[in-house]
Amino acid sequence: MPFFCFPESGLFARIRPVLLILFIVSGLLAVFETSVVQAQTPVSLVWKTKMKFGKAASDVNAPGTVVIDAVANTRSVTGAAYDFGGNWKRGKFQILGDSKAYVIVTLPSSIVLQNGNGNFSITVDNIHMNLTNPVRLSNAGKKTIFLGGTLNISTNQKARTYNDIGTLVINAEYL
Repeated sequence: MPFFCFPESGLFARIRPVLLILFIVSGLLAVFETSVVQAQTPVSLVWKTKMKFGKAASDVNAPGTVVIDAVANTRSVTGAAYDFGGNWKRGKFQILGDSKAYVIVTLPSSIVLQNGNGNFSITVDNIHMNLTNPVRLSNAGKKTIFLGGTLNISTNQKARTYNDIGTLVINAEYL
């Protein structure tokens, strides 16, 4: 025997079939509801310029740093470091993706540079970019980003040319 909360007579008896039909129709619409999503172009990064700190050395008694500011495009030598000039540059890369898309860029907190045979190393930290997240790509789906960082020269750092050994990993993904 069916159980009803309301008596069969009256207003509810007349609108109950309408409510039942609306429920069935809205349920069917929900089953067939869909959305069309355009496939996204994979985000890619293209290196344009490596970060170069120039020539510097630390004092035999104390460490120093070479700082490249990605925003101001400046270089400073601090602490007990000595500046011997040389070419320096902010790092530069380009993000490629969908037109006007927003991208989150994740940088490493630090990287290790080594000399040619790997006997000596030096650390770069405070790696930063000239833009803030999220980064919006242009109409053409591109955006150029500059990198900066702090090269930490330890006491008695060996005079060598130091290069990235693959620790500078940058991730970019759509927001």
